Amino acid sequence: KDCWLARKTIMRMVSFLFLAGFLAVAGAACPSFSDGSIDVLGGDGSVVLKDLAVDFSATFESPVTNLSNYDLQVVGDAKGNKLELGTDGVSGILKFKKARRRSAEADAPGRKKNCSPKLPCYGRVEILMTDRVGTCPPASYAFTPMVQTKHAPLIPLVVSVFLGPATRDPIVTLVFAGWLARCMLEGDGWLGSLRYLDTDLLNILMGNSYASLFLFTIMIAGVTGGAIKSGGVEAIGKEIGKIVRNTFLAQLAVYAAGFVFFVDDYANTVIVGSTLKSITDLTRLSREKLAFLVDCTASPIASVMPLSTWIGYEIQLIREEIDRIGYDREAPYTLFLMSIEYRFYSWFMLIFVASIIVFGRDFGPMFWAEKRARETGILFVKRKEGDGSEEEEDQEEEVVPANLVPRKRIPRRIVNGAVPFLLFIVLFFPLLYYSGAKQAAWGGTGWNVGSRTIIGNADAWQTLFWTCGMILLVQLVMYAAQYDQKKWGGCLLSPSQVITSFVNGTNTMYAGLVALLVAFAFAENMKSLLIADYLVDTLGDSLTVQNLPTVTFCLAAAYAFATGSSWGTMAVFFQPSIALAVYLFQDDGDKPDKSLDNKRFTDIMVRTIAAILGGATWGDHCSFVSDTTILSATASGCPLWSHYFTQAPYALLSGVMAILFGFLPAGAGTPAGLCIAFGFVVQPTLIFALSSTHPAFGGTVPVYGPGVGLVDGGLKSNFVTIATPVVAADLITTDKGKKQQGDVVVVVGDNDDPQDDDDVEENKAGDDA
Repeated sequence: KDCWLARKTIMRMVSFLFLAGFLAVAGAACPSFSDGSIDVLGGDGSVVLKDLAVDFSATFESPVTNLSNYDLQVVGDAKGNKLELGTDGVSGILKFKKARRRSAEADAPGRKKNCSPKLPCYGRVEILMTDRVGTCPPASYAFTPMVQTKHAPLIPLVVSVFLGPATRDPIVTLVFAGWLARCMLEGDGWLGSLRYLDTDLLNILMGNSYASLFLFTIMIAGVTGGAIKSGGVEAIGKEIGKIVRNTFLAQLAVYAAGFVFFVDDYANTVIVGSTLKSITDLTRLSREKLAFLVDCTASPIASVMPLSTWIGYEIQLIREEIDRIGYDREAPYTLFLMSIEYRFYSWFMLIFVASIIVFGRDFGPMFWAEKRARETGILFVKRKEGDGSEEEEDQEEEVVPANLVPRKRIPRRIVNGAVPFLLFIVLFFPLLYYSGAKQAAWGGTGWNVGSRTIIGNADAWQTLFWTCGMILLVQLVMYAAQYDQKKWGGCLLSPSQVITSFVNGTNTMYAGLVALLVAFAFAENMKSLLIADYLVDTLGDSLTVQNLPTVTFCLAAAYAFATGSSWGTMAVFFQPSIALAVYLFQDDGDKPDKSLDNKRFTDIMVRTIAAILGGATWGDHCSFVSDTTILSATASGCPLWSHYFTQAPYALLSGVMAILFGFLPAGAGTPAGLCIAFGFVVQPTLIFALSSTHPAFGGTVPVYGPGVGLVDGGLKSNFVTIATPVVAADLITTDKGKKQQGDVVVVVGDNDDPQDDDDVEENKAGDDA
């Protein structure tokens, strides 16, 4: 009996343990969600667009088996499809429908109000997982994002497109559009205003991207300020004046100077326009043509040079996007270099400018301005005082600050102006190699690898900072070493004066840096409004990898035209354009390899990057509110409207040529070099055709020399005048007030008629200069 009781007790204990173990195992196998997310390009999934497909995923706390026992369904304000159940979680696609909750809370009131960009609503969707056997309780995970109307991302863009021309101020335009986007994200005007001020702008200022750009821009502007204060830049201008004997050579000098001061488009514009204006005036080059030459060489040259202020900014944008999409085949700097040959607008514009100079032909408004200047000496036309707009009255202000004008007693030496810019070239590439091999923040490659690998691993911002710092040190020593107490009272520039000039040189950059700050803030808010997702969803099915660069080029140009900011355009368009490139590449059914780390996707991305920059530059040249358009007119002493009116047809033509003979053929597989070669043939041909349509519309423009007068223009005549021995150097460099040949006439009035004697005011060329 005792044995029987013991055996019974043991059996009961074993049964109990077996039952407990079964229940524990069954309980552990029941699904329970731990985390979930909505995958959107522009943010963390807290905002979605109505009827826009988004990926979602929800993970289990522990792996789940017996998946066939469970049913999945989507409950709430969204439709779900392509639901996939795995051992680690659930994933699929959601499309949020119209929601009417005024809060993210599940039981929040306010369902009677419709959703709108001004009053956005929240959509609640629940992923429900039920056990058909009934062993496990239901498991669920809920998402409650803000649901904006599908076309909401377009609202700030459209507002900025119309506000830009209306205000003629890119900063005002970008501030208002960025604030509007933030208000839409917050769903409240008051909270949107607070977040724009205390979060959006502050995040940009504290971010590494803007801080690096700010520091480098300040440094290059300061170095340029020192070169101007030393008298070196003025000496370069005078040396150019010694060889400029006529209008043809004056134009070549302006064109060549654009390549000399290639480091920054702002510095290029200020230096070339203000330095060479007095020289070109004596050859009767119209101020409209001078402003065009300055404007249309500054940005194109800076954009195709492998080192400039553009490089660090673009590399930062490239790095952010390739990190986001998980691309690591090529380094950001390598992609930047690869994109240079595809920047067709910049190449075509440089070819266009060279063609009209060499062939001596113009058409349209520029032809009329050039004919007026050559034949009458009227360099530009301005309205009577009190009748013009504020922009027109401001054109005569000095571009170079008074505190940067060199002292009269110090010598003007070319070396003081040339050395800083030559050092930029000499130092940059060795330091770039050093950065890639030894000093990059992410680790050096060493010297035992290929040059491409070293450069690709380099930190461009780091190298630019080093270069500018070393140039500043050279300036401190070089200017102080030039000492003569009797002639100019000591050092050419003391170290204290060099630092002061450095600080004063940054003054011309602050407006541009403020514009970039608000442009960055606007771009970030547009990303949060899912502009990239919207464009992929709207345009994805209608585009191909072949026409993507062309469409990107046109969209970027339209936006830059409206806002007047080329860098702001790049900040807005980089993410959606690269997202479209990824979508189209992976959606191409003819190509089995969908990995982003292959050559085919690299080529697509490189062309897209080039199209963004090219479109931004094109729109900037065509925009009345562009900062470089305004600065070029100011530096050249040309009324803003006159500059815009004469430049726009040329910029439009070069942009169309870039589409027809650049982006379209390149998208179809034509090598970039061959497309550029087309430009060398097509651009001169087109100039000849348009300038020959009617004598009143275009033709050959005469050449004027102070010692010769007017001679016929054209290709043959231009090159003949180069060898003509004319004693013109003394005329170019004579002091103000001395008798000179060739009067300059400025018409002051409301019309362009040079025959209106009541409105003509004559000034000697030297006095005007």
